[in-house]
Amino acid sequence: MNKLYFSLVFLFSGSFLFAGPGTYYNALDSTVSCSSFKNKLYNLIKNDSHLPYGVIDNYYNRTDVKNNEIGTGIVILDRYSSENPTGIDYCAFDTVAGFCGGSSSSVYCGCYNKEHVIPTSWYNASGNTPINEISRTDMHYVWPADTKMNIAKSNLPLGYVQSATQTSLNGTKVGSSNSTLNYSYNKSNVFEPIDSFKGDFARAYLYFAVRYQDSLSAWNRNNIAQDVFTSGAYPGLEPWILQLCMQWHKMDPPSTFERKRNDSVFAIQGNRNPFIDFPHWAEKIFGSDGAAASCVNTGIRTQQTATLEVYPNPVQDALTIELSAAFVLENTTIQITDMLGRVLYMETWKGNARPVIATSFLEKGMYVIRVESEENSAVTTFIRQ
Repeated sequence: MNKLYFSLVFLFSGSFLFAGPGTYYNALDSTVSCSSFKNKLYNLIKNDSHLPYGVIDNYYNRTDVKNNEIGTGIVILDRYSSENPTGIDYCAFDTVAGFCGGSSSSVYCGCYNKEHVIPTSWYNASGNTPINEISRTDMHYVWPADTKMNIAKSNLPLGYVQSATQTSLNGTKVGSSNSTLNYSYNKSNVFEPIDSFKGDFARAYLYFAVRYQDSLSAWNRNNIAQDVFTSGAYPGLEPWILQLCMQWHKMDPPSTFERKRNDSVFAIQGNRNPFIDFPHWAEKIFGSDGAAASCVNTGIRTQQTATLEVYPNPVQDALTIELSAAFVLENTTIQITDMLGRVLYMETWKGNARPVIATSFLEKGMYVIRVESEENSAVTTFIRQ
């Protein structure tokens, strides 16, 4: 379990750990699936207003900071080399003095700069058009990064590394593609973040495929980008990278840090990453939950349907969950959403006892409860009275 990032989204008492989307998605029609739902998300999240590229780093003290584990004060949270999930961090980047802009460093922990998770060379971000400048300045995937690993990453796609040519202090790798794990992709080297951040990177890709879907066919993409993006709006990502992103998205769900960062970027540029707010929407667009025959199916979701009962129903203060014998409660995820799909409660159940969930924090109304393990999934509704 990651030391910092896998905290409960809500406490049992219902206290909020992050602000959440509020009313941002209220007008969204969530009854459709596949490309139709992707289009509706696009029309929502495209309404943003970005900072100039030159000042983005001035705002990392709002979006990407944490307590210093080595000394005092706050430091930049760097996924690329510094963060150590099992011990003390390797680096302590000061928010101001630690930034080196366009300079380079020959050592890890030398300095940090602005890193495009989606490389700018893939989508012609240097072109002199408004959409190119917008895509270049999107903080949902312009992150602070250790400069040495940023340079090593270059314009490589995500993937599992077979043989590493660079390994940062926290185990992030660059090297040859493991084509077996990367769904046959072997046309270039790949960049592999550590397991604690694989989902973060995957959700950045999924966000990009929605936010910039109408520009994919027009951008002058390089060879690697043509292996990553589709030329049309749907699905937006080629099968191999889409399957990989769905796999990483599921194996590393959104952390407390990710959710807080989503709130901070929303406050700055006015839009959100929906796959952080509602992880199951990735399945609604790209997977087997999509009802339309035109939906792509990544084949990642393999759970079988199991029996789920909750009582009392209607409920007031405490909901008991009864699962069929097919479920193994260890590492089972329990999630409660409202009827718009907004996540109100989520936890990973560790014990073998029958789960009992406090529901007094819920308003009166109907809710959806979903329980998922690696092999099984089940969903039902209940009423809070």
